[in-house]
Amino acid sequence: MRESGRMTMKLIAMARLSASVATFAIAGSAMANAETIWKVATAAPENSPWQMQIDRLVADVIKHSDGRVKPEVFYSSQLGAENDVIGQVVRGRVDMGLFTLSALMLQVPELAVLDMPLFFEDRDQRNCVLDDHMVAPVTAALADKGMVFGTWFESGSGYIMGHEELPTPASLKGRKIGITMNVKNEKLFSQLGSAPIATPVPEAASNASTGLIDAYATVYPFYVPSGLNEILPVVTEFRYSDGPAILAISRKSWDRLNEADQKAVRAAFAEVPARQIRDEVAAFEDQLREKHLQGGGKIRKLDDAETAAFRDGLPGLWEDLGTGQGAGAEQMYRAMLAARSACTS
Repeated sequence: MRESGRMTMKLIAMARLSASVATFAIAGSAMANAETIWKVATAAPENSPWQMQIDRLVADVIKHSDGRVKPEVFYSSQLGAENDVIGQVVRGRVDMGLFTLSALMLQVPELAVLDMPLFFEDRDQRNCVLDDHMVAPVTAALADKGMVFGTWFESGSGYIMGHEELPTPASLKGRKIGITMNVKNEKLFSQLGSAPIATPVPEAASNASTGLIDAYATVYPFYVPSGLNEILPVVTEFRYSDGPAILAISRKSWDRLNEADQKAVRAAFAEVPARQIRDEVAAFEDQLREKHLQGGGKIRKLDDAETAAFRDGLPGLWEDLGTGQGAGAEQMYRAMLAARSACTS
């Protein structure tokens, strides 16, 4: 009986051990296959080239992570205006966001030097500077503010939309120019002798209709689809803005991923070169140009002499942006100058 009792106790102990091992195995398997849902914020509207690009990126992340990381995208500022959401990314309440430089500058002012007007000679030079030289400085600047650099995106080139052609610095003097308020835009149009008027995107049409602004500085992907081109039908292609957009990740969210999932996300970001992303947006801009012209609008392109007249007064602005925003901005500015020199053929 005693021997039988001891055998029974051994069997019970073995059963408990087996159950524990099975429980740990199941738990480990569940952890290995657990899904991480990432909230992704963007002001980009649905049915836009940015939606196509973001949806493609989401599919790549899911593919490379074998479904362990699943971004959930909230388009059209569903999580709030990007100027507010950028702070939520820093705090880890939103995992990732696609941001214009205007929003990013609220947290990282030195990024203003990425959008120095007419700084680049052409698209190839810009690609070289951003992709081959500026990823490391931008990554470091974002890291200091609790964010991880994901990849470059593209906002599109900014031009002046008005009632008439404005092809020279003199033609802009005294004009009330509606702008997205940031340090670069305010300094630029003030230097040109204009009166920069802070004009949130939703107020652009009404401000233009009532004469509160004479012109509005914006991009084709907003100008044409919004109908603003019917109110301000003349585009002057003085490229006042050529800044990239950036996919930024919360450091807190990034650190919650294991090493394998971090590598998977990085591999997904590398699937599509930044140059392709920029080319896709440029192609969309060309489609909108054609649509604008077909609708009776006008586009005034600048010749080389007119572009040079604008550029002549800009190096002082570039240096002001680089030296007037603190030590971080000056370092970024010096890196941009060195990169442009390296990318000049």
